[in-house]
Amino acid sequence: MLAIAMLVTITINAAGQDTALQRELVKAQIENQRTQAAYYSSEVKGKGIGNVLSNVIGSVIGAFIALAGVLLSSVRQSRLESEKWARTRQEKITNEIRLAVAQLTRKLSIATQAMQWTTWSPQNDPDNATQESLTEYDERMKVLWPDIVSASINIATLNISIYHQIMPLIHKVSNLDKQMFFASRQFKENREEGIKALAACRNQVIAFNTEYVNAIADILNLDKIQLKRTAEG
Repeated sequence: MLAIAMLVTITINAAGQDTALQRELVKAQIENQRTQAAYYSSEVKGKGIGNVLSNVIGSVIGAFIALAGVLLSSVRQSRLESEKWARTRQEKITNEIRLAVAQLTRKLSIATQAMQWTTWSPQNDPDNATQESLTEYDERMKVLWPDIVSASINIATLNISIYHQIMPLIHKVSNLDKQMFFASRQFKENREEGIKALAACRNQVIAFNTEYVNAIADILNLDKIQLKRTAEG
């Protein structure tokens, strides 16, 4: 009888269900088996061994069936809890990734909008294009780039695969920023040529906007319009 109770204890521990309720159940089973052992010991003294043995076997079978049911229920509950924990953890990670990508998308959107705003006058109203607006753009990008780098590192810590997919987009924004820098320097040296260079930058930025929104939407399998609203929010 004690062996059966010990088997129950070992099996429950293996299933990861060493809860207070189960420990009390095991103690109760052990105490029950001890009581039965004492009872059968006294019965042997007054009755034949055959009758006592039949009773013992019947009790053992009944106890084993009951305990087997408890063990199966415990293992099943453990499995359900493990699956629930895994789903919750995956949902949390997925939400964190989506938030991190949305934050990076917003930073990239701010960068490209700054490029578009700065190059609007050179392309559409060149007489009002000023060096001051180019200086303001440069100062804004100096503040924005650390945020873009930080957001990309956050994505890398959550999902390195998505990080590698997004990095080409960040490189393209960086290249556009470099072109803006050279066009601004050209504007300072030769206004007419600088205006042409800035107008060319604007065309490239406009073409890039649709590309990066679609690329990020494909990475996360999100609705493209919804993602764009998140980026511009």
